[in-house]
Amino acid sequence: MALPIIFVVLLLQLVTDADTIQHLNVARGNAAPSVKPENTKTVTESISIRPLTDIYVDGPPQITNITTTHATLLFTSSVPVICSVVYGPDENFGQIAQDSNMNGGAIVEHRPLLAGLMPQTTYQYRVQGTDANGVLYVGEVESFQTPAESEASATEVNIADLFDGAEIVSVSSNFGGADNDQTWGAESAIDDNPATAWSSNGDGDEAFIEVSLMEPSIISNVDVWTRFMTNGSARILQFSLTTDPRTDKSEQFGPFTLPDATRAYSFEVLSTQAVETIRLDVVASTGGNTGLVDFKVFANPTVAATTTNGSELFLPLTVR
Repeated sequence: MALPIIFVVLLLQLVTDADTIQHLNVARGNAAPSVKPENTKTVTESISIRPLTDIYVDGPPQITNITTTHATLLFTSSVPVICSVVYGPDENFGQIAQDSNMNGGAIVEHRPLLAGLMPQTTYQYRVQGTDANGVLYVGEVESFQTPAESEASATEVNIADLFDGAEIVSVSSNFGGADNDQTWGAESAIDDNPATAWSSNGDGDEAFIEVSLMEPSIISNVDVWTRFMTNGSARILQFSLTTDPRTDKSEQFGPFTLPDATRAYSFEVLSTQAVETIRLDVVASTGGNTGLVDFKVFANPTVAATTTNGSELFLPLTVR
């Protein structure tokens, strides 16, 4: 039976349309024809790649505060960029760090944290950044080495480790109303990961966090690392500690002063009794979304602690 004339005309119009042919080919699994529309550029033609030296202000990026597990890159750029660092044991890299900026977007003061490092290892890294115009700035491949693990750090026991049984008892707030186990939640302060942080929801000097320790223990010192914002806010200047609040064996320590937000600082805290929970209160700050990158509590490995039921607990509980 012959097809109606009008149907044939419509069919010819359909299959002779270049865009329609391309869509039909793609739908059938065939490669689409290489048709370059006028006034367009290929990907390589549209990307502008420039050396990172073009946006140096105070010199090249610097790797600072190198520990056995993490390091910080400091860099000031002359134009706002989204900065990232690729790094690894060779030039295949394999890991990436970027600015932690709650507001998102490009900035000029960069402090990406390189986490997940191993002791006594040489790392290769490259810094790169993208500005709002799509210009990609790329640095040279550089290297740094992590130190060997000290004998002391190998035997210290962090009894506020989330993954060894420590828990959040209470917190003043979490940014954006997040749960404790979500981004910016309180558990980020005790997850032993400097790439994450707990942020309060604008609590300033009223921020606090309380942690139930993995075991009742005589404590010897704490490590505290405050978070901060590039606008100068969110930094804890002073804090105090209270062990076993709301009990008759409660002890208070501090206030302690944090010199800056570049790393964790250690403070001696010698409890006279086995501690079950510890609370950190912000005493002074620069205001805003105060919080912690890291909060560690260490047990004295040479002291026998007495638990609440009278039995002796000899430390260390674990050896890292």
